[in-house]
Amino acid sequence: MFSSFKFYHAILAIISIIFVLLFISLTIIKKQSEYGYERIIIDMKDTEFNAYSSGNRYKGSTTKTIDAPNEKGFDCTIRHVEQYPFCVLTIEISSTSNKGMDFSSFKEMTVYGTFTTPNSDFLRIGFRHFDPNYSQSNITNTMKFNQLELKSDNLAQSFNVNFDVLTVPAWWVAALKSKDVNDTIELTNVALIELSTGTLPSEGEYKLRVDRFELEKEIISLNQVYEYLMMFWATLLVLLMIIIMAVLAFRLNQKSKNEKILLQINHALENKSNELELISQTDALTGTFNRIGLQKRLIEIIKQKQFPTAITLIDIDHFKSINDEFGHQQGDHVLKELCNIIKSHLIEGESLSRFGGEEFLILMPGLSIDQVKERINDIRLDIESTDMKINRCVTASFGVAQINKNNNVKQIIAQSDEALYQAKNEGRNCIRYNE
Repeated sequence: MFSSFKFYHAILAIISIIFVLLFISLTIIKKQSEYGYERIIIDMKDTEFNAYSSGNRYKGSTTKTIDAPNEKGFDCTIRHVEQYPFCVLTIEISSTSNKGMDFSSFKEMTVYGTFTTPNSDFLRIGFRHFDPNYSQSNITNTMKFNQLELKSDNLAQSFNVNFDVLTVPAWWVAALKSKDVNDTIELTNVALIELSTGTLPSEGEYKLRVDRFELEKEIISLNQVYEYLMMFWATLLVLLMIIIMAVLAFRLNQKSKNEKILLQINHALENKSNELELISQTDALTGTFNRIGLQKRLIEIIKQKQFPTAITLIDIDHFKSINDEFGHQQGDHVLKELCNIIKSHLIEGESLSRFGGEEFLILMPGLSIDQVKERINDIRLDIESTDMKINRCVTASFGVAQINKNNNVKQIIAQSDEALYQAKNEGRNCIRYNE
C-alpha cells in the first residue's frame, strides 16, 4: 500500500514536470522573434556628424548642416562649377578611427530617413573601414571605401542597404597606391558612415534627413528551435520510457511476474526508440533525410573514409511562383515528385536530404567527377521531362563539389552552394561544378 502510494506520487510528479517543460518549450518558441536576433541600432542623437561639400572656394556646391532636436542631415545646393560636385554627411560611429564596428556578419542595414533631389538622382552610401596595413589614424581617405548608390525614388522614410552589392571603387584603390589594398569588401572595422549625393548629380537643391541606422541578423531560426526542441522531447521521451520501464521492472520483480512480460516491454521500448530516432532524422513531407539525418550520414562517410564523395545541392527553379500560382498543396506535390525522381537514380550508399525549403542535397560516395557529371545530368533531364501535373515544366539547378579526405565539410557545402548560385545566375536548369 505504501509502495503504491509512492509510485502514484512519482507519476504525478513526472506529469507535472512534463507540463512545466511543455510551457517552457512554448515560451521559447514565442520568444524566438524577440531573442533569436542580434540587433545594432545607431541613433543620430548619440553620434558625431559633419556635412560638407566640394567646391566651396569656387562658390559651387554648398552644404548646410542640419542639427535640430528632431532633424539631422544636410541641405545642399549643387552648381556645376567643377567636374565632380558633391555634398556629403559624415557620421562617426566609433570614438576612434582605428577601432570601428563589425558589420561583417550582417546582410543589410536599414536607414531611417529621407533624401529628396531635383530629379531622380542617386544617394551614395559609403562605409569607411580602418585597416592598420594601409589606413592612417584620422585620415578618412586612407580608410577603405565600401560603397553603393541608391536611386532617390525609393528613399522615403526608410530604405535598405544590401551589403552583398557593395563595391570598392577602382579610383579609390588606385589613389591609395598601396600594395596591401585590394577591391575586396571589408566591414569588420567600420568607423565612419558617409551619405552623399551620387555620381553626376543634377543642379539644384538636395535635402538629406537621417534618424537612425539599424542592423539585424538571425542568431537562431524558428526551424532550428523546432529541431532542437524535437530532439529534446525525443530524448526526454526515451528517458521517461526508460525510467518507467525500470520502475515497472522493479515492481514486476517484486510481484514475481514472469520474465516474458519484461522481455515484451523491452521489445516495445526498443521499437519505440527506433521509431523516434527515424522520425527525428526524416523530413515528414518528402520522406528524405532532414538535416539531422544528413549530419549522421556525413559522419558515417567520414568515419568509413568514403572518398571522394560528391555533394550536390539542388534548388527547384522559380519554386515560389509555383506556390503562388498553383497553391502550396501543388507545391508540396512538386517537392515529393522531384524527390521520387531523384531517389530512382540513386544506388546503395547514396542518399538524398532536404536541405531547406526547396533545396535538396545528394551524397554520392566513391565516384569520379566525370561519373558524377553524367549521373547528375541524367537526374536534371529526368526532372525537366517529367509531367508533374501542374500544367508547367518544372526544372532545377545544380551545384556540385567534392569531399576529399583533407576537406572541411562545411567548406565543401559552401562551395557547392556557390556553384548552385552560379547555375541560377547563368540561366537555371543547368549544372555547375566547383572542382
